[in-house]
Amino acid sequence: MLRSKSTIIHVVILIAFFLLIFGKTSYSQSDDRQVYNSHINKAEQLFFEKKYPEAKNEFRKALLLRPNEELPKRRIRDINKITNDYSEETALYNQAVKEADGLYAKGKYQDAIQQFQKATGLLPDNTYPKTKIAEINELIRKREASELGYKNAIAEADPLFSTKKYTESRQKYEEALQFKPGDPHALKRMDEITKILETRRKFDEIIEKADEYYLNKDFDKAKTFYAQAAGILPGETYPVNMISRIDESRNLQQQALLQVQKNYAAIIRIADSLFTAADYTDARNNYQQALELKPAESYPSSRIRQIDQLLGDQEKKEAEFTSSIASGDKALAALDYPAARQAYEQALAIKPGETYPQQKMAEIDKALEDLKALEDLKAQTESQYTAAITTADKALAASDYTAAK
Repeated sequence: MLRSKSTIIHVVILIAFFLLIFGKTSYSQSDDRQVYNSHINKAEQLFFEKKYPEAKNEFRKALLLRPNEELPKRRIRDINKITNDYSEETALYNQAVKEADGLYAKGKYQDAIQQFQKATGLLPDNTYPKTKIAEINELIRKREASELGYKNAIAEADPLFSTKKYTESRQKYEEALQFKPGDPHALKRMDEITKILETRRKFDEIIEKADEYYLNKDFDKAKTFYAQAAGILPGETYPVNMISRIDESRNLQQQALLQVQKNYAAIIRIADSLFTAADYTDARNNYQQALELKPAESYPSSRIRQIDQLLGDQEKKEAEFTSSIASGDKALAALDYPAARQAYEQALAIKPGETYPQQKMAEIDKALEDLKALEDLKAQTESQYTAAITTADKALAASDYTAAK
Protein backbone atom coordinates (compact mmCIF):
# COMPACT_ATOMS: atom_id res chain seq x y z
CA MET A 1 0.00 0.00 0.00
CA LEU A 2 2.81 2.41 0.91
CA ARG A 3 4.74 1.43 -2.17
CA SER A 4 1.70 2.12 -4.35
CA LYS A 5 1.30 5.57 -2.77
CA SER A 6 5.00 6.34 -3.33
CA THR A 7 4.71 5.28 -6.96
CA ILE A 8 1.76 7.60 -7.49
CA ILE A 9 3.73 10.53 -6.01
CA HIS A 10 6.69 9.83 -8.31
CA VAL A 11 4.38 9.66 -11.33
CA VAL A 12 2.78 12.98 -10.39
CA ILE A 13 6.19 14.57 -9.96
CA LEU A 14 7.34 13.17 -13.31
CA ILE A 15 4.23 14.52 -15.07
CA ALA A 16 4.75 17.91 -13.47
CA PHE A 17 8.39 17.88 -14.54
CA PHE A 18 7.53 17.18 -18.18
CA LEU A 19 4.73 19.72 -18.15
CA LEU A 20 7.16 22.35 -16.97
CA ILE A 21 9.77 21.29 -19.52
CA PHE A 22 7.40 21.33 -22.47
CA GLY A 23 5.26 24.19 -21.23
CA LYS A 24 8.07 26.72 -21.08
CA THR A 25 6.79 28.44 -24.21
CA SER A 26 3.51 29.25 -22.40
CA TYR A 27 5.29 31.55 -19.97
CA SER A 28 5.92 35.18 -20.66
CA GLN A 29 9.11 35.83 -22.51
CA SER A 30 10.18 38.50 -20.03
CA ASP A 31 13.61 38.01 -18.52
CA ASP A 32 12.45 37.45 -14.95
CA ARG A 33 9.84 34.95 -16.08
CA GLN A 34 12.45 33.04 -18.06
CA VAL A 35 14.85 33.01 -15.14
CA TYR A 36 12.01 32.01 -12.81
CA ASN A 37 11.03 29.14 -15.11
CA SER A 38 14.62 28.06 -15.35
CA HIS A 39 14.90 27.81 -11.55
CA ILE A 40 11.57 25.98 -11.31
CA ASN A 41 12.52 23.46 -14.00
CA LYS A 42 15.85 22.79 -12.38
CA ALA A 43 14.25 22.56 -8.92
CA GLU A 44 11.61 20.12 -10.10
CA GLN A 45 14.28 17.91 -11.67
CA LEU A 46 16.30 17.94 -8.46
CA PHE A 47 13.13 17.24 -6.47
CA PHE A 48 12.38 14.27 -8.74
CA GLU A 49 15.91 13.04 -8.14
CA LYS A 50 15.34 13.47 -4.38
CA LYS A 51 18.14 15.98 -4.12
CA TYR A 52 16.09 17.96 -1.70
CA PRO A 53 18.63 20.53 -0.41
CA GLU A 54 19.61 21.48 -3.98
CA ALA A 55 15.93 21.53 -5.06
CA LYS A 56 15.01 23.72 -2.09
CA ASN A 57 17.73 26.18 -3.00
CA GLU A 58 16.41 26.48 -6.57
CA PHE A 59 12.84 26.93 -5.35
CA ARG A 60 14.06 29.74 -3.08
CA LYS A 61 15.74 31.45 -6.02
CA ALA A 62 12.48 31.24 -7.98
CA LEU A 63 10.52 32.57 -5.02
CA LEU A 64 12.81 35.57 -4.71
CA LEU A 65 11.97 36.47 -8.31
CA ARG A 66 8.22 35.95 -7.84
CA PRO A 67 7.29 36.04 -4.13
CA ASN A 68 3.57 35.56 -4.80
CA GLU A 69 3.90 32.32 -6.73
CA GLU A 70 2.42 29.36 -4.83
CA LEU A 71 4.36 26.55 -6.55
CA PRO A 72 7.80 27.23 -5.03
CA LYS A 73 6.22 27.84 -1.62
CA ARG A 74 4.38 24.56 -1.78
CA ARG A 75 7.46 22.66 -2.94
CA ILE A 76 9.57 24.08 -0.11
CA ARG A 77 6.89 22.98 2.38
CA ASP A 78 6.89 19.51 0.79
CA ILE A 79 10.67 19.27 1.04
CA ASN A 80 10.62 20.39 4.68
CA LYS A 81 8.02 17.77 5.49
CA ILE A 82 10.00 15.09 3.66
CA THR A 83 13.32 15.99 5.29
CA ASN A 84 11.77 17.22 8.54
CA ASP A 85 14.50 19.85 8.62
CA TYR A 86 13.61 23.50 9.15
CA SER A 87 16.79 24.60 10.89
CA GLU A 88 18.46 26.23 7.93
CA GLU A 89 15.27 28.05 6.86
CA THR A 90 14.68 29.18 10.42
CA ALA A 91 18.19 30.60 10.76
CA LEU A 92 18.03 32.33 7.41
CA TYR A 93 14.48 33.49 8.16
CA ASN A 94 15.51 35.04 11.47
CA GLN A 95 18.46 36.77 9.83
CA ALA A 96 16.28 38.13 7.01
CA VAL A 97 13.63 39.37 9.46
CA LYS A 98 16.29 41.02 11.63
CA GLU A 99 17.77 42.83 8.63
CA ALA A 100 14.29 43.77 7.39
CA ASP A 101 13.32 45.21 10.79
CA GLY A 102 16.50 47.26 10.87
CA LEU A 103 15.90 48.61 7.38
CA TYR A 104 12.29 49.38 8.32
CA ALA A 105 13.42 51.34 11.39
CA LYS A 106 15.75 53.43 9.19
CA GLY A 107 12.94 54.16 6.76
CA LYS A 108 14.50 52.12 3.93
CA TYR A 109 11.18 50.60 3.02
CA GLN A 110 11.97 49.05 -0.36
CA ASP A 111 15.06 47.27 1.01
CA ALA A 112 13.01 46.12 4.00
CA ILE A 113 10.34 44.71 1.68
CA GLN A 114 12.98 42.67 -0.16
CA GLN A 115 14.22 41.17 3.09
CA PHE A 116 10.69 40.43 4.31
CA GLN A 117 10.00 38.77 0.94
CA LYS A 118 13.16 36.71 1.38
CA ALA A 119 11.92 35.65 4.83
CA THR A 120 8.55 34.71 3.36
CA GLY A 121 10.30 32.53 0.83
CA LEU A 122 12.14 30.76 3.63
CA LEU A 123 9.15 30.09 5.87
CA PRO A 124 6.03 30.82 3.79
CA ASP A 125 3.63 29.90 6.59
CA ASN A 126 4.91 32.64 8.91
CA THR A 127 2.61 35.68 8.74
CA TYR A 128 4.94 38.30 10.31
CA PRO A 129 6.84 39.19 7.09
CA LYS A 130 3.58 39.41 5.14
CA THR A 131 2.06 41.66 7.79
CA LYS A 132 5.12 43.94 7.74
CA ILE A 133 5.11 44.07 3.93
CA ALA A 134 1.45 45.15 3.99
CA GLU A 135 2.29 47.73 6.68
CA ILE A 136 5.20 49.10 4.64
CA ASN A 137 3.08 49.29 1.51
CA GLU A 138 0.47 51.23 3.46
CA LEU A 139 3.16 53.61 4.75
CA ILE A 140 4.46 54.08 1.23
CA ARG A 141 0.92 54.73 0.02
CA LYS A 142 0.35 57.31 2.74
CA ARG A 143 3.72 58.94 2.07
CA GLU A 144 2.94 59.18 -1.63
CA ALA A 145 -0.51 60.57 -0.81
CA SER A 146 1.08 63.13 1.53
CA GLU A 147 3.58 64.11 -1.14
CA LEU A 148 0.78 64.53 -3.65
CA GLY A 149 -1.28 66.54 -1.15
CA TYR A 150 1.75 68.73 -0.40
CA LYS A 151 2.44 69.39 -4.09
CA ASN A 152 -1.21 70.23 -4.76
CA ALA A 153 -1.34 72.62 -1.79
CA ILE A 154 1.87 74.37 -2.86
CA ALA A 155 0.61 74.54 -6.45
CA GLU A 156 -2.39 76.52 -5.18
CA ALA A 157 -0.55 78.53 -2.51
CA ASP A 158 2.25 80.00 -4.66
CA PRO A 159 -0.03 81.67 -7.27
CA LEU A 160 -2.21 83.08 -4.49
CA PHE A 161 0.90 84.51 -2.83
CA SER A 162 2.06 86.02 -6.13
CA THR A 163 -1.29 87.76 -6.59
CA LYS A 164 -1.15 89.13 -3.00
CA LYS A 165 -4.04 86.99 -1.78
CA TYR A 166 -2.18 86.43 1.45
CA THR A 167 -4.97 85.10 3.66
CA GLU A 168 -5.96 82.43 1.11
CA SER A 169 -2.34 81.53 0.37
CA ARG A 170 -1.57 81.18 4.09
CA GLN A 171 -4.38 78.64 4.42
CA LYS A 172 -2.86 76.61 1.59
CA TYR A 173 0.66 76.79 3.07
CA GLU A 174 -0.78 75.59 6.37
CA GLU A 175 -2.39 72.73 4.48
CA ALA A 176 0.98 71.91 2.87
CA LEU A 177 2.63 71.83 6.30
CA GLN A 178 0.06 69.31 7.47
CA PHE A 179 1.28 66.99 4.71
CA LYS A 180 4.95 67.85 5.20
CA PRO A 181 5.68 69.40 8.62
CA GLY A 182 8.76 71.59 8.73
CA ASP A 183 8.85 72.16 4.97
CA PRO A 184 11.30 75.11 4.44
CA HIS A 185 9.44 76.65 1.50
CA ALA A 186 6.06 76.68 3.24
CA LEU A 187 7.58 77.95 6.51
CA LYS A 188 9.42 80.75 4.68
CA ARG A 189 6.25 81.83 2.90
CA MET A 190 4.29 81.73 6.16
CA ASP A 191 6.88 84.00 7.78
CA GLU A 192 6.72 86.41 4.84
CA ILE A 193 2.91 86.44 4.95
CA THR A 194 2.92 87.12 8.69
CA LYS A 195 5.21 90.14 8.19
CA ILE A 196 3.20 91.40 5.22
CA LEU A 197 -0.12 91.09 7.04
CA GLU A 198 1.30 92.76 10.16
CA THR A 199 2.53 95.65 8.04
CA ARG A 200 -0.86 95.80 6.34
CA ARG A 201 -2.60 95.74 9.72
CA LYS A 202 -0.56 98.75 10.92
CA PHE A 203 -1.21 100.53 7.63
CA ASP A 204 -4.96 99.92 7.82
CA GLU A 205 -5.05 101.01 11.46
CA ILE A 206 -3.39 104.34 10.66
CA ILE A 207 -5.58 104.81 7.57
CA GLU A 208 -8.68 104.25 9.69
CA LYS A 209 -7.60 107.03 12.07
CA ALA A 210 -6.73 109.30 9.16
CA ASP A 211 -10.12 108.70 7.52
CA GLU A 212 -11.90 109.46 10.80
CA TYR A 213 -10.11 112.79 11.15
CA TYR A 214 -10.79 113.54 7.51
CA LEU A 215 -14.53 112.90 7.88
CA ASN A 216 -14.56 115.16 10.94
CA LYS A 217 -12.79 117.80 8.83
CA ASP A 218 -9.73 117.82 11.07
CA PHE A 219 -7.47 118.01 8.06
CA ASP A 220 -4.21 118.73 9.91
CA LYS A 221 -4.37 115.48 11.92
CA ALA A 222 -5.71 113.56 8.95
CA LYS A 223 -2.78 114.70 6.81
CA THR A 224 -0.31 113.64 9.52
CA PHE A 225 -1.70 110.11 9.67
CA TYR A 226 -1.92 109.77 5.89
CA ALA A 227 1.76 110.71 5.71
CA GLN A 228 2.58 107.99 8.30
CA ALA A 229 0.66 105.41 6.28
CA ALA A 230 2.46 106.39 3.09
CA GLY A 231 5.77 105.80 4.89
CA ILE A 232 4.72 102.27 5.90
CA LEU A 233 3.59 101.21 2.41
CA PRO A 234 5.14 103.62 -0.09
CA GLY A 235 3.55 101.84 -3.03
CA GLU A 236 0.01 102.58 -1.85
CA THR A 237 -1.59 105.48 -3.70
CA TYR A 238 -4.55 106.02 -1.35
CA PRO A 239 -2.77 108.05 1.37
CA VAL A 240 -0.96 110.16 -1.26
CA ASN A 241 -4.25 110.90 -3.01
CA MET A 242 -5.91 111.80 0.28
CA ILE A 243 -3.14 114.27 1.13
CA SER A 244 -3.74 115.98 -2.23
CA ARG A 245 -7.47 116.01 -1.52
CA ILE A 246 -6.87 117.63 1.88
CA ASP A 247 -4.91 120.43 0.30
CA GLU A 248 -7.80 121.03 -2.08
CA SER A 249 -10.33 120.76 0.75
CA ARG A 250 -8.60 123.46 2.74
CA ASN A 251 -9.24 125.94 -0.05
CA LEU A 252 -12.84 124.81 -0.22
CA GLN A 253 -13.09 125.09 3.56
CA GLN A 254 -12.13 128.76 3.46
CA GLN A 255 -14.74 129.41 0.82
CA ALA A 256 -17.29 127.48 2.88
CA LEU A 257 -16.58 129.60 5.96
CA LEU A 258 -17.28 132.76 3.99
CA GLN A 259 -20.54 131.28 2.72
CA VAL A 260 -21.55 130.28 6.26
CA GLN A 261 -21.05 133.85 7.43
CA LYS A 262 -23.24 135.14 4.60
CA ASN A 263 -25.96 132.59 5.33
CA TYR A 264 -25.81 133.33 9.06
CA ALA A 265 -26.29 137.06 8.52
CA ALA A 266 -29.24 136.49 6.16
CA ILE A 267 -31.00 134.13 8.60
CA ILE A 268 -30.51 136.55 11.51
CA ARG A 269 -32.14 139.32 9.48
CA ILE A 270 -35.18 137.13 8.79
CA ALA A 271 -35.39 136.00 12.44
CA ASP A 272 -35.27 139.60 13.74
CA SER A 273 -38.05 140.59 11.34
CA LEU A 274 -40.25 137.71 12.53
CA PHE A 275 -39.51 138.55 16.16
CA THR A 276 -40.59 142.14 15.62
CA ALA A 277 -43.85 140.88 14.06
CA ALA A 278 -44.40 138.68 17.19
CA ASP A 279 -44.16 135.52 15.05
CA TYR A 280 -42.18 133.88 17.80
CA THR A 281 -42.32 130.27 16.60
CA ASP A 282 -40.89 130.98 13.14
CA ALA A 283 -38.48 133.49 14.63
CA ARG A 284 -37.21 130.86 17.06
CA ASN A 285 -36.73 128.36 14.21
CA ASN A 286 -34.62 130.85 12.30
CA TYR A 287 -32.52 131.75 15.35
CA GLN A 288 -31.97 128.00 15.84
CA GLN A 289 -30.80 127.67 12.22
CA ALA A 290 -28.39 130.53 12.73
CA LEU A 291 -27.07 128.92 15.91
CA GLU A 292 -26.46 125.65 14.02
CA LEU A 293 -24.40 127.54 11.47
CA LYS A 294 -22.37 129.33 14.16
CA PRO A 295 -22.78 127.58 17.53
CA ALA A 296 -20.38 129.94 19.28
CA GLU A 297 -22.51 133.03 18.60
CA SER A 298 -24.38 134.33 21.69
CA TYR A 299 -26.95 136.54 19.97
CA PRO A 300 -29.25 133.80 18.60
CA SER A 301 -29.03 131.98 21.95
CA SER A 302 -30.21 135.05 23.89
CA ARG A 303 -33.05 135.59 21.42
CA ILE A 304 -34.14 131.94 21.78
CA ARG A 305 -34.26 132.29 25.58
CA GLN A 306 -36.32 135.47 25.25
CA ILE A 307 -38.76 133.79 22.85
CA ASP A 308 -39.08 130.76 25.12
CA GLN A 309 -40.12 133.11 27.95
CA LEU A 310 -42.72 134.80 25.76
CA LEU A 311 -44.00 131.50 24.44
CA GLY A 312 -44.17 130.17 28.01
CA ASP A 313 -46.56 133.00 28.97
CA GLN A 314 -48.61 132.32 25.88
CA GLU A 315 -48.75 128.62 26.68
CA LYS A 316 -50.00 129.38 30.18
CA LYS A 317 -52.77 131.58 28.81
CA GLU A 318 -53.56 128.94 26.19
CA ALA A 319 -53.84 126.29 28.89
CA GLU A 320 -56.20 128.46 30.96
CA PHE A 321 -58.25 129.26 27.88
CA THR A 322 -58.46 125.57 26.90
CA SER A 323 -59.49 124.61 30.43
CA SER A 324 -62.30 127.21 30.50
CA ILE A 325 -63.53 126.07 27.08
CA ALA A 326 -63.52 122.45 28.23
CA SER A 327 -65.54 123.38 31.36
CA GLY A 328 -68.02 125.36 29.26
CA ASP A 329 -68.42 122.50 26.75
CA LYS A 330 -68.97 120.02 29.56
CA ALA A 331 -71.58 122.21 31.29
CA LEU A 332 -73.29 122.91 27.97
CA ALA A 333 -73.51 119.19 27.23
CA ALA A 334 -75.18 118.75 30.63
CA LEU A 335 -77.60 121.64 29.78
CA ASP A 336 -76.18 123.60 32.72
CA TYR A 337 -76.48 126.88 30.87
CA PRO A 338 -75.47 129.26 33.70
CA ALA A 339 -72.27 127.35 34.43
CA ALA A 340 -71.51 127.04 30.71
CA ARG A 341 -72.00 130.80 30.18
CA GLN A 342 -69.70 131.60 33.12
CA ALA A 343 -66.92 129.32 31.73
CA TYR A 344 -67.19 130.81 28.24
CA GLU A 345 -67.06 134.32 29.71
CA GLN A 346 -63.82 133.38 31.53
CA ALA A 347 -62.32 132.04 28.27
CA LEU A 348 -63.32 135.22 26.45
CA ALA A 349 -61.67 137.28 29.16
CA ILE A 350 -58.41 135.39 28.61
CA LYS A 351 -58.56 135.68 24.82
CA PRO A 352 -60.99 138.48 23.97
CA GLY A 353 -60.68 138.06 20.23
CA GLU A 354 -61.69 134.39 20.12
CA THR A 355 -64.99 133.67 18.34
CA TYR A 356 -65.64 130.18 19.76
CA PRO A 357 -66.77 131.25 23.26
CA GLN A 358 -68.89 134.02 21.68
CA GLN A 359 -70.57 131.46 19.40
CA LYS A 360 -71.23 129.16 22.34
CA MET A 361 -72.69 131.98 24.41
CA ALA A 362 -74.99 132.83 21.48
CA GLU A 363 -76.03 129.18 21.36
CA ILE A 364 -76.81 129.32 25.08
CA ASP A 365 -78.93 132.46 24.63
CA LYS A 366 -80.84 130.81 21.78
CA ALA A 367 -81.31 127.61 23.84
CA LEU A 368 -82.65 129.66 26.79
CA GLU A 369 -85.07 131.55 24.49
CA ASP A 370 -86.28 128.25 22.99
CA LEU A 371 -86.70 126.81 26.47
CA LYS A 372 -88.76 129.82 27.64
CA ALA A 373 -90.97 129.61 24.57
CA LEU A 374 -91.52 125.91 25.20
CA GLU A 375 -92.43 126.58 28.83
CA ASP A 376 -94.90 129.35 27.78
CA LEU A 377 -96.52 126.99 25.28
CA LYS A 378 -96.77 124.28 27.89
CA ALA A 379 -98.41 126.68 30.38
CA GLN A 380 -100.91 127.86 27.75
CA THR A 381 -101.76 124.26 26.79
CA GLU A 382 -102.25 123.27 30.40
CA SER A 383 -104.59 126.29 30.97
CA GLN A 384 -106.69 125.37 27.96
CA TYR A 385 -106.82 121.73 29.07
CA THR A 386 -107.99 122.75 32.60
CA ALA A 387 -110.75 125.01 31.20
CA ALA A 388 -111.99 122.26 28.90
CA ILE A 389 -112.12 119.73 31.76
CA THR A 390 -114.04 122.20 33.95
CA THR A 391 -116.65 122.85 31.21
CA ALA A 392 -117.06 119.12 30.59
CA ASP A 393 -117.51 118.38 34.28
CA LYS A 394 -120.25 121.02 34.53
CA ALA A 395 -122.11 119.67 31.49
CA LEU A 396 -121.90 116.14 32.85
CA ALA A 397 -123.35 117.31 36.14
CA ALA A 398 -126.32 118.89 34.24
CA SER A 399 -126.85 115.66 32.29
CA ASP A 400 -125.90 117.48 29.11
CA TYR A 401 -124.09 114.58 27.64
CA THR A 402 -123.66 116.15 24.24
CA ALA A 403 -121.86 119.12 25.72
CA ALA A 404 -119.80 116.82 28.03
CA LYS A 405 -118.41 115.13 24.97
